[in-house]
Amino acid sequence: PGAFTFLNGKKYLIWKATLLPIPVLASAGEIVGNTYGFSDNSCGFVVGTTTEAVLITEIEDENGIRYSGKELNNLNLRGKFENE
Repeated sequence: PGAFTFLNGKKYLIWKATLLPIPVLASAGEIVGNTYGFSDNSCGFVVGTTTEAVLITEIEDENGIRYSGKELNNLNLRGKFENE
């Protein structure tokens, strides 16, 4: 069913993500920034966790629209994902 979270009062489902075993200077849930690459699979954004980072490459908004690749980058999401 996918993981879900909230950003700026809107609900998002996370469909694809990859653990990045690197420390980041961000709090858990904080969006660090976008990633760009030659393929859509390498585009997304990095989110801090308590110990590492996660690269999110596909999400769905509360209207049922899925975003991945460059479309995901074009959303320019900023802020911190929260439980509610």
